[in-house]
Amino acid sequence: MSWIGSSPPVLLSLRGAQRRGNPEIPETPAPTDWIATARPSSSPCNDNLSLGARRSAHRPLAYLLLPFLVVLPSTFLSAQVTFEEKSEPAGLFATTNQTVSTGAEVETRTPALNMNGYAFTHWTINGTRRNDTNGQALNRVSLSLGSNAVAIAHYLDATIDSDADGIPDWHEIRELGTLDRNASHDGDGDGFGMAEELQYGLASTIKDEFAEGGVSIRRSGKLFMNFSGAKR
Repeated sequence: MSWIGSSPPVLLSLRGAQRRGNPEIPETPAPTDWIATARPSSSPCNDNLSLGARRSAHRPLAYLLLPFLVVLPSTFLSAQVTFEEKSEPAGLFATTNQTVSTGAEVETRTPALNMNGYAFTHWTINGTRRNDTNGQALNRVSLSLGSNAVAIAHYLDATIDSDADGIPDWHEIRELGTLDRNASHDGDGDGFGMAEELQYGLASTIKDEFAEGGVSIRRSGKLFMNFSGAKR
């Protein structure tokens, strides 16, 4: 038998008094009939503490843990994912790693198009190439992270033309994502082959249109003119 509080318990009978012989003397109940209750103390403070202690003993575990859950940092309550950026070949720029919450919006860096004799071709995110709406490689990629992701900026030797079609591999991969086209390929139907568009700095996937008109300026040699009129 145990009790809570500063005062000893008072034993109460569950069955009440029974008359046997002397009606003034109640029969002693069996031990199982006794319950413990707190005896009022002379100090109201002690009674309040005892009541609070008894109530807390019956609170659910989750209710008791609630204050601890409230003060937990948000990082413990939301899933975390990692985002890694690196180059291929490795070492063209420093590899970076960051940890963010699931669903966070992230962006890749904007890599240099030419670096140490290499030319940028495209980004892949977890092995998938990222293009714009015209099919050209994106130079900067934005994405929402639902899981761990690895972003790789791919580069090729700027001088390699492995299919010997007159167009460097990096340009074909950046523009079309394949080496199956040659210098005369005109995928956008603008009348300019890949070799011409590369020469003029044009995109191989966007139709270019030229119209007559406008103003053209050209520097010429010196001319001598007489504005004072002819002399006899």
